[in-house]
Amino acid sequence: MDLSNLVALAPMLDKKAYAELTHQKIAAVEHQILNGILPTVQPRMGRTGKGSKVYINMALLTKKCLEAEDNAEEWEMTSW
Repeated sequence: MDLSNLVALAPMLDKKAYAELTHQKIAAVEHQILNGILPTVQPRMGRTGKGSKVYINMALLTKKCLEAEDNAEEWEMTSW
């Protein structure tokens, strides 16, 4: 699967889509979200301004990966 254009096509993924893409269980993805490992975004909807669904912020995740790419120590110690 060619992932080179993934962020351009999907800057946000819901938990289920991210779990399928990364071959993880949804519970594992939820755990990573709760521990701050995966960056998330929750768009505000409607007049109340309350968000509904939580999405993985693939654009920010890609940015962090690219920034860490040149530093092996940072990869080992990263806890986004």
